Amino acid sequence: MDFDSIRINEPWLLVLKGVTGDATETMYSPGLAKAWQQKLVHPQTAIVGVAPQEWKGKKWTEADVKAHIRKGTGIKSDEEWAALGLEESIFFKPGDVNDSSSYPDLKAFLQKLDEERQTEGRRLFILSLPPQLLKTVILNLAENGMLDDPDKNIVFIDKPFGASYQGALELKELLESELIPAVA
Repeated sequence: MDFDSIRINEPWLLVLKGVTGDATETMYSPGLAKAWQQKLVHPQTAIVGVAPQEWKGKKWTEADVKAHIRKGTGIKSDEEWAALGLEESIFFKPGDVNDSSSYPDLKAFLQKLDEERQTEGRRLFILSLPPQLLKTVILNLAENGMLDDPDKNIVFIDKPFGASYQGALELKELLESELIPAVA
């Protein structure tokens, strides 16, 4: 498959849980910049960063998240950054993955962006989190109706499946119980 020829012709919400972490800066930001530069994504696609407002002794804002993503792209010129058009597509929704009360707020925020960006509920949840948090996040996303449509709600896990075989099996079972039945 020629990945350089892939185009996403419909707008999506890319929901990045753990946006303030190193993976955003080192892996996701360069890839997102390339996708935007090469116009591989629909122009209405949006990136929604989700993380605790207070993280590593810092109070994060949407401007901080945009700067964090920009740093990862390696783009230093303000003109080049503006021409890319990525900044207008970045949003920040503070939320602690362990706080179940933050998920209805996230759902409402995503629904608002769905309407504004005309994504029709298409969401890619990128979970850039330690393995011990994955169960909590997946269950909360499912319980709040954010994983109901397997054609439009995709979960991407970028971390290992835990430190043990048993832990990996438990996570596999959770994924199958919360994600796979929706397909059947």
